[in-house]
Amino acid sequence: MLSTDAGLAAVAAADELTQGSLEAAERYLGLAERSLASAPEVRRGQLRLLLGVGKLLLAVQRGNPPGVAEEAQGLATMAEGGDAAQPGLGEDLRALALISLGSTGFWAAGLDAGRHLESGIRLARRIGRPYLEFARLAYQSAVDFYRSFERSAERATAAVELARRHGWSNEPAFGAACLVLGSSLLWQGQLDEAEPWIQRAERTLRAETHPVPRLSTLGLRGVLELARGQDAEALASFLAAEQLARRLAAPLHTLPPT
Repeated sequence: MLSTDAGLAAVAAADELTQGSLEAAERYLGLAERSLASAPEVRRGQLRLLLGVGKLLLAVQRGNPPGVAEEAQGLATMAEGGDAAQPGLGEDLRALALISLGSTGFWAAGLDAGRHLESGIRLARRIGRPYLEFARLAYQSAVDFYRSFERSAERATAAVELARRHGWSNEPAFGAACLVLGSSLLWQGQLDEAEPWIQRAERTLRAETHPVPRLSTLGLRGVLELARGQDAEALASFLAAEQLARRLAAPLHTLPPT
């Protein structure tokens, strides 16, 4: 059935991505793409958008900025026009696409992460989807981090509160918000206050499924231990970050382009 149903294959790919099984996810995405032509015309817009989200997330987990840029541009076209105007596309899926674009936009030259996140949150609020609002706040806090510690921390705190209210504290977006709060406190010299947030990010963001934010978490841990004078612990974190970076498909710059 998976070999002939594009929707089921795309869902199976998403499940494999959450488990960190990238090769299996890639196979299912290939099946979904090959099965798209036989899908009913009314569903093709939804399936293309779902497939685009899956391919974007796969490129992110492979640590492949050129791949992210390519998939993001295609997804942006679908999410903001063309297929997005088709009846029955599904506003939930379109909101997910916009937030996915925003959460990875700093990888892709010319892609306005903040604009996509703002569009996604407006749509999520209009259709009553608190999870999408939570994800947007978490990833918007990361986008804002290099502009304003205060605004970034405010949005990350709001994301954390939503996660605790709804039981989403094991979600990667929660880990991203914790990483932002830990970073903000650390760079302001509040080492003890930063520690519990970094610990929460470490528990949530696993190298198998979220290698890029995990790389940032390892780097942040290294800086924290260095600031404490714990040179051996800092070195261990930096070496672990270096080892993880070698698994990525391309060199990674953790700072967004200026």
